[in-house]
Amino acid sequence: MARQVSALPIGGKYPKPIIHCTGRPETGKTQLAISFALWLNSLTGKKKVYVWPTDGREHEYAQVIGTEHTLAPAANPLDVSAVQDEINADLRAKVFTEVGLFSVDTVTHIYRQAATSNQLKGMTGQGSSGHALKAVTMMNVVTIIMAVNLPAIVITHVYDKSDHQNLQKKEERESISDTEEARWKLAYNIKLETGKDDRGYYVVIRECRERPGMKPRLLRDTEGGMFRTMPQRIMRYLYEAEPPVEEPKGWAEFGLNKPFPDKGAQFRQNAVREMINYFQVVDEIKFYAFGDPAAQPTKKNGDPGVNGAANHALNAYDKIAEAYRETGGRNLGELTVKLKEYTEAKVQKLIEAYLDSKVQAEASVEATQETLPGVPGPVGNSGGAAYANL
Repeated sequence: MARQVSALPIGGKYPKPIIHCTGRPETGKTQLAISFALWLNSLTGKKKVYVWPTDGREHEYAQVIGTEHTLAPAANPLDVSAVQDEINADLRAKVFTEVGLFSVDTVTHIYRQAATSNQLKGMTGQGSSGHALKAVTMMNVVTIIMAVNLPAIVITHVYDKSDHQNLQKKEERESISDTEEARWKLAYNIKLETGKDDRGYYVVIRECRERPGMKPRLLRDTEGGMFRTMPQRIMRYLYEAEPPVEEPKGWAEFGLNKPFPDKGAQFRQNAVREMINYFQVVDEIKFYAFGDPAAQPTKKNGDPGVNGAANHALNAYDKIAEAYRETGGRNLGELTVKLKEYTEAKVQKLIEAYLDSKVQAEASVEATQETLPGVPGPVGNSGGAAYANL
């Protein structure tokens, strides 16, 4: 019998996340998966998580989510065919009814097992067993994910040093081949990468099917946060923070290899102009880092006031440029990156504060069963207040 399709199936808010999560070892990939399981539980009411544990980490899920809510295949996790047969049987037995997240943690070991196996060549007596068997194995993994028809996170690993100074430049080597990842893109809709540096853990949002052409975005975890708030932040950024409808010309192109124009005082002027005019749109509201440059503030007595956006941006520029020069920095491309990161982070913080206020307002409505007059506007987004509140 056919089912009715919901456009936004997860809590009536978001598309179903099918996530490919990658990252270097010990950068929190499993903790991110656990956090998604907890978040989906709160959103859908489904308390269980199903883990395909080739990395032996199912106990980490059980410790947080509870042994009674953590499921795993009884079959050898490296035997894809056996796991597939068991999952098909579990689907018929309605085992997945209360499961909120399907986690493959990790594909790396399945892929390695397939890569070193000679089973296919032994059966056929011809062909390259490595490439053919890997392709079949990865196809079966995707088939299982789609058959379960649940939010899913599939974990792989990154090897070699990652370049996160330029988030759009990807130099690392995945634990699966580029060919297999290209095939996976037909299944997953979000690509994430976890990482860790001297400032702590972070997640880079690499790709999103619903946001073609999206620039990679780095979100830092709070100290000791275990990525617990990261799922909400990721989904809000992808599906609630709309791309700018009038993004300042050239903003996306400025960076390490294309600094803000000119040098000296002219560079400062051009950089500040770009910083002032950059904004993001959420709920048809423009969020500027230093206040709306077109706003007309008024004094308490009603007289015209002074728009402080330019002064706040100048102060921010001087502070960042001075700190950069004190470290011996002289590269305008590097300074451009620092100025852009600072500006975008301020806008993102304003958006997160606004979205949090929406969530609190919605929670208040649910608690009191009363209708509120409206959702509050962005905090401190008039004139120079945005800078002051940060």
